[in-house]
Amino acid sequence: MISFSSTWMLVMIPAVILLATAVLFGSRHHGSLRHLTWRWNLLFIVAALGFLSFYTLQTYQQQFHRRTEQIEQEFLQQARDQVRQRASFVHDLILDEKKGSEQQLKQSLRQTVLQAVHLAETLIARYQNQMDSVELTRLVVESLRPLRYRNGRGYLFATRLDGTELLFADHPEYEGRNMVDMQDQDGVFYVREMIRLSRQKGEGFVSYRISQPGATGWHHKKIAYIHYVPELKAFIGTGEYLQSFEREVQQKIIDKLDRLVGEGPLSIFGASYEGTSLFGPAKGKNVLNVQDNNGIFVVHELIRTAKKGGGFVRYEMPDSLGKGHYEKISYCLPLEMWNCYVGAGIDLSFVHQNIASARQALMTSLRSQIAQGALFIVVLGFILWAVGQRLSRSIKDNVTVLNRALETVAGDGREVELDDVKFDEFIAIGQAANRMLEQRRIAEDELNDTRLRFRTALERAPLMVALVDPQRYILFSNSMWNDAVPMDVCAAHLEAHWFSEASWVKFDTAFDQMVKGRLQQERFDICLKNVQGEKRYYDMALATIQNADGENSSILVMARDITERRQAEERLTWLAHYDALTGLAHRNYAKEQLEQMLTGEVADDLWLLMFDINRFKRINEVYGHAMGDFVLKELAQRLQSLQPSPRISARLSSNEFIIVISLPDDESIDETVERFKAVLCAPLQCNDNRLVVDTRISGVCCHQVEDAAELLHRADVALREVKEGRHTQGFMVYDERLDQIYQENELLEKALRLALQSPEQFQLHFQPIWSLNPQHLKGFEALVRWQHPTFGLISPARFIPLAEQRALIVPLGQIIFKRACETLAQWLKRYPTVQQGMVRLSVNMAPQQFVTENFIEEIEATLELWSLPPEILCIEITETSLMEDPELAIQRIRALKEMGIAISIDDFGTGYSSLSYLQQFDVDIIKLDRSLVVNIAETHSAQRIIDAVVRLGHDLDLTIVAEGVETFDQLQQLRKLNCDAIQGYLTGKPCPIEGVHDWLSAPEKFPLSRLD
Repeated sequence: MISFSSTWMLVMIPAVILLATAVLFGSRHHGSLRHLTWRWNLLFIVAALGFLSFYTLQTYQQQFHRRTEQIEQEFLQQARDQVRQRASFVHDLILDEKKGSEQQLKQSLRQTVLQAVHLAETLIARYQNQMDSVELTRLVVESLRPLRYRNGRGYLFATRLDGTELLFADHPEYEGRNMVDMQDQDGVFYVREMIRLSRQKGEGFVSYRISQPGATGWHHKKIAYIHYVPELKAFIGTGEYLQSFEREVQQKIIDKLDRLVGEGPLSIFGASYEGTSLFGPAKGKNVLNVQDNNGIFVVHELIRTAKKGGGFVRYEMPDSLGKGHYEKISYCLPLEMWNCYVGAGIDLSFVHQNIASARQALMTSLRSQIAQGALFIVVLGFILWAVGQRLSRSIKDNVTVLNRALETVAGDGREVELDDVKFDEFIAIGQAANRMLEQRRIAEDELNDTRLRFRTALERAPLMVALVDPQRYILFSNSMWNDAVPMDVCAAHLEAHWFSEASWVKFDTAFDQMVKGRLQQERFDICLKNVQGEKRYYDMALATIQNADGENSSILVMARDITERRQAEERLTWLAHYDALTGLAHRNYAKEQLEQMLTGEVADDLWLLMFDINRFKRINEVYGHAMGDFVLKELAQRLQSLQPSPRISARLSSNEFIIVISLPDDESIDETVERFKAVLCAPLQCNDNRLVVDTRISGVCCHQVEDAAELLHRADVALREVKEGRHTQGFMVYDERLDQIYQENELLEKALRLALQSPEQFQLHFQPIWSLNPQHLKGFEALVRWQHPTFGLISPARFIPLAEQRALIVPLGQIIFKRACETLAQWLKRYPTVQQGMVRLSVNMAPQQFVTENFIEEIEATLELWSLPPEILCIEITETSLMEDPELAIQRIRALKEMGIAISIDDFGTGYSSLSYLQQFDVDIIKLDRSLVVNIAETHSAQRIIDAVVRLGHDLDLTIVAEGVETFDQLQQLRKLNCDAIQGYLTGKPCPIEGVHDWLSAPEKFPLSRLD
């Protein structure tokens, strides 16, 4: 390539140095500026052209090297891209072929089974009237047995839905056996899975491991397709062994790739990780230890790169792997499913030929560019010479003009006219003369600007600003001051009546101290009357301004309006003590007031009353939070209007209030509360809505308590008793017994929460339900018992209500339902009566559990977990659960009925008893509450009620079950009224699981048959 840059420098630098020496030492100490300029111009032209030539040649040389490297990189990158694309194409082709083959396999299996099913259906249609079912099944099996395909390893099998093997061509000895519990080596119950697919979908694919014809062991992976044949009550299937299938697919793909190898610089290849070539160079040979001329084990490098995820490998192609010796770059990718790698490579000698051709074309282009550059430099030299000559003449002309102008300045003192001067140096000389005249004018202008800026800053400042002399005359005030202060602009003087009395004292004292030099600045809050006569609050600052002699010549007064801030602070102080919605004191301030009250002498008639709005959450849900806020504000106003007036009134929480009152002399606490309730519970009218609210109230005598926290605690404990329904009057006075009850409930709640984490503490007892016509066992009701390790047996009447109150009934109900399903699954395996669907287990569902979002999904999951048919399960729901949200109840009942689960209304007659909803709810059973049954033998009214319910239930095709039957007379009356079934101590008390064996073993043995 071009290498003349250094030589050019060795010639050019000495020539420039010699020329510069001649110019500098050959010039005179005094002489014409034009001649000196001409010499320096010559030196500049020679040096510039020389360095320009050097720079141009150097630039072309660098461009050649850079472009040559760029061409090599581009061709090599193109080769890499081609190789990567070809390798990716081979890799994706293998995956696509394999995926397509798997789909063809499934289609082939399905077609084979459907042909076998068609054969079976044809035989059944032809001989079903001539043979019984056993002979017909044997005919179909024997017709399918000899069918083989896929080189004899494919055969047909047939299995009943109970798991009995009808046909097993590979192992006839298993025919007739029940295979439902068969597992393969991976733990898959593949027969169960086939049965499940037959029942749910009628067909499907199953993967498992089994024996293979011609091979030993049961570890051969297989995919099978089955199809259910209703006439045989069995499914027919076949399968393929994946290992054999994959070998065939692999060989098919390799044959296809062999046809793609071809000739040319670009090639493809593939080999196993053991070194055996699958396709490409040396196909079928083991090339693991083949080396190139540099000693590189080529296949080792390819394997190592593939195992890392793929990449490029560069090497010299050995003679043993190709036709001749050449350098090559390859890209390989792993193919884990075959334990091998695939890739593509390119002959680099082909790439180097392309690079040499491109480099030769670049050299030709560069020579042409150098010739054009040389011509440009020659032309530029002539242009610079002409410019130099013009510059010399121009310098001479400017010197002449400047001399004449300076002579004019010296004569009349005017500024130098520089319009005809063209050079900066000469212009600078003229400007220096003009600058002295300009400096004086600038100083005067700056002084005027400073005064204007100071006045503008004070005028536009976002503050009230005034400048006051020591005699309190206002020298200057901005517009904000003039708008705020009621002063006479013509004779402005500070006046005391502008200020409040306290503010004037502060201002007057500070002002005097500053005039006397005792203070330099001061700041304080004051109150001023504005032009409208309104009081406004200001943050005011005073500062002294001194004259040149250091004396205080004036006082700067600045003020900022802080009225809104003061009002906001007062509002925050109020909000710190009072509730923003109702205006009543909040909890913390109420406690402070109570503490202050209790520190003094407390009268005997001083009472604290705590109020709570009943069903307030329902008001928000139905009418919206705006209505809820209206109710709270109205109740707060009524509390404050009570007589006698409350000493303290506060809102403690969302809908909880307290007041402290002194009882009138002629009233008891009960009478006062009753009078208060009449005021508080009066109807409310908001827009078009008329509401009647109810309050729950607790009371504590303040004389008995010395601490505010204890006083509120006692009121809260008593109010909780009212909330939980243990006092229907809606009011309760605190009693020390409540603390004991409260502590017991807290202890029981804690124990219940721990028990929910150890469900084994909960045991199920079962009470039988007997049908009266005919007399036989109809089912059981599952009843929970809690056996606590410390407290012993705890009654459901004790912990069930507590679980409902403390939001624990849902997890408890889930434990009960799962335990009941587990028990029912055991019965299903053991007792024929359960297997035949003669006995049904009833499980109670709490209202809270019935309305949970995932209620239906949990039922389905539990039934599937224990493989239970839903027909032997009944879910009991109370009337309250149904009437809380009838629409949701209808949806849930419909979902349960679609599953096959029976629905029973429990405790019928104690809740809403809305007979109009019975038809909509689509239930199966009505269970009469024991409160209706207990008096049936003595009172005609109970008999008439039960008779009406039974008649209505029978008209709706419902089963009527009477609960709590304990006497023979009750049984006789229920029989007369055509009641369908009974449950109670008369026919069986609840017993643990061990006690149900006799009943399930003899369900037709009615326990009272001896009395009939």
